[in-house]
Amino acid sequence: MEKLNKCSFTMLVGIPGSGKSTYCRQQVNSYVISLDRLIEGTMSYDETYIQAFQRVRGNGDLKIIDRNMFTIGYIMAYMMPEVDENKRIPIIWDQTNLTVKTRARKIGLFSPDYWHRKAIVFNLSDDEWQKRYDHRAATEGKTIPKFVIEGMVKSFQMPTLDEGFDEIVEMK
Repeated sequence: MEKLNKCSFTMLVGIPGSGKSTYCRQQVNSYVISLDRLIEGTMSYDETYIQAFQRVRGNGDLKIIDRNMFTIGYIMAYMMPEVDENKRIPIIWDQTNLTVKTRARKIGLFSPDYWHRKAIVFNLSDDEWQKRYDHRAATEGKTIPKFVIEGMVKSFQMPTLDEGFDEIVEMK
């Protein structure tokens, strides 16, 4: 029996500003599932990124963020191109993916029979993250309140092979 050549699915893991989207911009032959790309694609010419983000998220109501982010993730996944078994288009999921629970919802869309499932964890020092965050705020206008980032850092759970990943790579 011939061994099935699996497609590549990569889930990026890290807080905002850690380098996930920068990594994606370097992966030119991959299909990227990205909330940033979805938001930027819906922005009007006179709307800032933050205004569009709040509109897509439901105007920032903290009670519905999780549900909206989950729904948006599924919408992005279903926007994926049909996977041609001869082309083997790698797919990268660019969101924070900080907890076992949020990763499980997404990784479940990619059967281990057909996909090599990899996690790339962006784990920076506090100083390096602050430098990147400040640069991102100055150049792209993307800022997140400190209490939100602190909550993300507290909720972070390192991915494990038990979650269904075939490979885990840590970027520093």
